[in-house]
Amino acid sequence: MTDAIASTAVSLPRRQLASWARLLRQSFAAHWLVFVVPVLALVANEVILGPVDEPRRAGVVILIRSMVTFTLPAGLFAIFLARVVQMLFYEKPPSPVRALIGDVKTLLRTPARLVNAFPVVVAVLLCSKAMLDIKMNIPALHPFSWDETLMQVDRQLHGGVDPWLWLQPMLGHAPITFVINMAYNFWFLVLFGMWVYLAFRPTFHALRLQFFVAYTFAWIFGGALLAMLFSSAGPLYYGLIGLSPDPYVPLLDYLHATDETIPIWALDAQQLLWDGYTGERKMFLGISALPSMHNAMTMLFVLVGWRIHRTLGIWLTVYAALVLLGSVHLAWHYAVDSYAGLVVGALSWWIAGRLVEWNMRLPHVRQYRVELERLAR
Repeated sequence: MTDAIASTAVSLPRRQLASWARLLRQSFAAHWLVFVVPVLALVANEVILGPVDEPRRAGVVILIRSMVTFTLPAGLFAIFLARVVQMLFYEKPPSPVRALIGDVKTLLRTPARLVNAFPVVVAVLLCSKAMLDIKMNIPALHPFSWDETLMQVDRQLHGGVDPWLWLQPMLGHAPITFVINMAYNFWFLVLFGMWVYLAFRPTFHALRLQFFVAYTFAWIFGGALLAMLFSSAGPLYYGLIGLSPDPYVPLLDYLHATDETIPIWALDAQQLLWDGYTGERKMFLGISALPSMHNAMTMLFVLVGWRIHRTLGIWLTVYAALVLLGSVHLAWHYAVDSYAGLVVGALSWWIAGRLVEWNMRLPHVRQYRVELERLAR
């Protein structure tokens, strides 16, 4: 090999690396809206947590490890399940297995997906860090003080009756409670599946960006700020935080009695959170009732689903209704928490939409879209 040929062989990888680095910088610049709220929240957190003696912090290394070992695999698994259903009931290919293998090959052979996804993954990590740093310190920042008020508001909104009592005749049967509990727990798979699917799209689409801007805004505004201002534990902890009389004892008795015959996993999760709050366990992800982020996120799922496909929108609307019912029936939330969550989701979506419309017209964003589409071919 001559010196000239050797020099060319070495320079090609360097040029390719430089090209990839430039495109990745463009990707971060095009995704700048997704970083605004998390970065501002992280800065604000230093001021908010200043008076707290030894505040709890979400470890960055732990969050990255969780993302790599749990969140991304769970999201991919959810997408796999959705594709299986889509193939079996709608597409009906001659060989579903071969079609799934083709999907995997397409994913691996499309580097545009990785370039497009990396900034989003980083933004979601920063968002989780910012939100958890506040949520884990709510008892120190603003001890639970809104539960009795929220209970009274619930009654006023529902004719003087606790909302769970309205639902109990319809939902208070072990098999129905089990199904609702399954749907409520399945929320994590839907959440991870939705954002992983959108993050790894090979195109820079307005709908995709709107989802992630709304996602970060909802978690910071709802999951951190509102949760701190309206500090509340929720119906299942009403008596445990010292409030009496506890109107939710009959509901909890029903759930525990049902758990003896059919597993109600919500009870295990609720106990896990309480043990973290009392210090019996090291892990503590925080307790907060208002707003219900389960319902805030399902609102985003529904809004995205209807824009993607009518059938998906219908299924996600049904799912959102089950989550809404479960948030009250499983004693996680006051009904007003769930209504507030739906408002947070819708408001986040609307704000994100206005910002994204403006962002998509920026010259550097248009240029990135062109180069990404060229890479995806």
